[in-house]
Amino acid sequence: MSIYFNEHGSAIGFQVEGRWLIKGDYLQVEHGANIPGGLYKINDNKVKFPFDYKEVEGVIDTEKLTFTVNGQAYPMRKMKTNPWDV
Repeated sequence: MSIYFNEHGSAIGFQVEGRWLIKGDYLQVEHGANIPGGLYKINDNKVKFPFDYKEVEGVIDTEKLTFTVNGQAYPMRKMKTNPWDV
């Protein structure tokens, strides 16, 4: 089973350090002072997106649930989809 989708085919969301959102197989970048917002496709647990005025590659470690950008690993926290989820 993929970490990006549940058994029913619905996208699973992960919050990454309050900066990024991984939903399904896309990375969503929020608007910020130096980050243009947008959706970026994740391929083979890697995604290229603009960060700090340059294009960088983020790598997702599916075992440790971390998102690594520029050598810095950020924890991925699974978002609650239902009020009864823990």
